Amino acid sequence: MGHRSNFVIIQNREINIYYSHWGAISIPKDIFYGPQITIDYIKSLQPVETLLDDLWCEGAVLVDTHEKQLIFWGGDGYEYPAVRKYFISLLQLNWEGWGIRWAEQGIIDIAQYLRIDISQVQTDIDYYHWKNYRGWLENSKTDCTETLLTVKYHPELILDYRFDNYLTELLSTGSSLFELLQSCDPVAIPDEEKVCSGAYLNLFEKEIWVWWGRPTDERVVSKILRHWDGWTVKRHTEGLPFQVELSGRSSDFIRMEAETVIEQILDDITKNDRFDPRKWIDTIASNCVNIEYADIWINPDTLNNSQPEITEREKQQVLQRIIKLLED
Repeated sequence: MGHRSNFVIIQNREINIYYSHWGAISIPKDIFYGPQITIDYIKSLQPVETLLDDLWCEGAVLVDTHEKQLIFWGGDGYEYPAVRKYFISLLQLNWEGWGIRWAEQGIIDIAQYLRIDISQVQTDIDYYHWKNYRGWLENSKTDCTETLLTVKYHPELILDYRFDNYLTELLSTGSSLFELLQSCDPVAIPDEEKVCSGAYLNLFEKEIWVWWGRPTDERVVSKILRHWDGWTVKRHTEGLPFQVELSGRSSDFIRMEAETVIEQILDDITKNDRFDPRKWIDTIASNCVNIEYADIWINPDTLNNSQPEITEREKQQVLQRIIKLLED
């Protein structure tokens, strides 16, 4: 159990890799206050020799002080492209002059930047990234949905479908997907923050555009292509609004309001709700007082839960400056 993550600092041309057992979930909070606080925090973590692979790594940060580049992914709720876009805009205020990007392929992007052979961090694509069709379609029954498909049958007929199936699961069916969709009811397009992944399929041009909120290996795009002989498969990173625009429709009615997203991000950043592994272990122990165990071993990394050293006053000063800049 954990939120395993890697942190990398490139300083004076030297590469140092660090590990955090719980750090992935709090990455947005931990990098928000600028380069120096982030670097000091990373250096407080456990040094390691290698990166985690894409199965175990749930978040990562790379800070290159020479090239002024920040690459990251992680946090709960930041998988939506709209949230990431506004978060990066806010980060830019504290990381002035830096290039900042979200790692669309997760730890693979970090390895590529470090010029490490990416096979060292890639696991079996069929085990982690790829889901084959299970034999039935799951219409989305909740407010949020896993996948939205937009199909352009012809210029006058564009339909949208919501599913709890994974995107790769649906596209693993190849062109027989269109037969499966005949038994499905089209839906109204949900708001962009309620969809995790999607695809636009243009039947006449034999073109597919795919996107994911979660980091996804580029090998997945190549594998989708093998199931769609004669089609073109492309990937984008702009989320649901771009999918809607590809079909020739306006995306204004599904986009998140900038003020709402920024308020949501700042509320998350300022919350003092970091996970405390010691409290978690105490809770487990208190519920197991009547159970006898011959041998109990706890991974030492479980207790490591470093966090950036920044006072509440410093936080408020940074936040007030950001709010003033946004108002101006």
